[in-house]
Amino acid sequence: MNNTSNNTLINVVLEWTRAPAAFRLEFDHAKVTAGGINVGWGTNDKATDSFTFSSTDEMCRICFGLVAEGSEKTGIDAVLRVVDTEKPFDVALSDILKQESGELILSEPKVKMYAEINWFAML
Repeated sequence: MNNTSNNTLINVVLEWTRAPAAFRLEFDHAKVTAGGINVGWGTNDKATDSFTFSSTDEMCRICFGLVAEGSEKTGIDAVLRVVDTEKPFDVALSDILKQESGELILSEPKVKMYAEINWFAML
């Protein structure tokens, strides 16, 4: 990831109706600055961006902050991938951000994704 001022701080939330047993996050053109499990019974290995959940019949939510390459003006290039799981998926953060509500819902797996630019932190 480049270290220019053309980076954007983005808050991201992923919420599963039923927690997956395990998964790992990968990012293109973005770096995780903070985050972890907000709702659910599980663990987060921050060194590998891996998550495991012991209660897979309940909702889970993870929240994190990113430094993503690009801007609203030039385009945000960041892509989030959920891998090493039964139902992997990927999504461009720009696809979530362009939704009027900042929310994108997948039907399979049943997951809601929220994203917002953290304008306050960039002041």
